[in-house]
Amino acid sequence: MKRPFLFSHTRVLRVVLPVGAAILLACGASELPPKAAPAVGYMLSPSGSPAIEVGDTIGYRLITITDSYKAPTPTEPGGETVRSASPASSVFATLWSSSDPSVASVDATTGLVRAIKPGQTIITISDATGPLRTSTLTVIPVVATIRITANTAMPLAVGQSAVLTFTAYDANGVSVPGVPIIRRISNPALVVDGAPFASIASTPAFLAVTLAARGDGVFSVSRSYVHASPVVTDSLRFSSP
Repeated sequence: MKRPFLFSHTRVLRVVLPVGAAILLACGASELPPKAAPAVGYMLSPSGSPAIEVGDTIGYRLITITDSYKAPTPTEPGGETVRSASPASSVFATLWSSSDPSVASVDATTGLVRAIKPGQTIITISDATGPLRTSTLTVIPVVATIRITANTAMPLAVGQSAVLTFTAYDANGVSVPGVPIIRRISNPALVVDGAPFASIASTPAFLAVTLAARGDGVFSVSRSYVHASPVVTDSLRFSSP
């Protein structure tokens, strides 16, 4: 009767590997080129906490943020990690929703939001795994105008200071708080203690300035969000040549 064949510690198993695989094993795992990193996460566009007027619409999009490895080249021997953004493509179906549809409704498929009445609502995009991202949306009354007023007569004398107030109003003359605006100064070199050339604020907003030199200077204001009605601006001359 034949004895069964058994391996023992004295026997050597020889395996013939392809040349490429043998080289990889010889180099070790640490020498393998890095693999592309997985997605870092998601973000919404528009980002932040947007504000729109009653009757306006805004379209949300889900964006995927991905880190990928760029292999070394003769000119860039070290390689680098590149961060990129692209429209998201989930393996699951996505669904948009609004926490308060009476304030703003959202198309569950396209992410198009329509503002219905003043207030706040949370826009959420989810898939089968749960919520992916959320955004707080503020709906404000329709803005009829934005005005700049000063606590002193204009134009200013050199060395004189003033406090400017930026206020938004609806069609009935009622002030509307929380309207995103952009304040601009035509000639920033003429003032000190003022805002940068262009600064973002929300109404009511205040700006303290002191005239440093005479010249042609104008403050202006405009709204900083997308809306259906025309952009309303106001201006105030604070210095004359």
